[in-house]
Amino acid sequence: MNTLTFTVPNVREPQYRYSQTGTRVTPEAYNILESISARTGLTLSFIASQMIIFASENMKIVQADKEESDES
Repeated sequence: MNTLTFTVPNVREPQYRYSQTGTRVTPEAYNILESISARTGLTLSFIASQMIIFASENMKIVQADKEESDES
């Protein structure tokens, strides 16, 4: 299985929120969610949440300066 990899220039402390908040997605991401929702009958928020949870368990984060030194 492929891994979702983010290369980041810096890291900061997470700012967790305990209430429901809205998050915007790109039109492409919305269309993907809508297509899955139409085929499954599941809500957009449930699909997006499950995808985010799955991605967080199947990704790695590489700091930009470490990636450059790993390639040499």
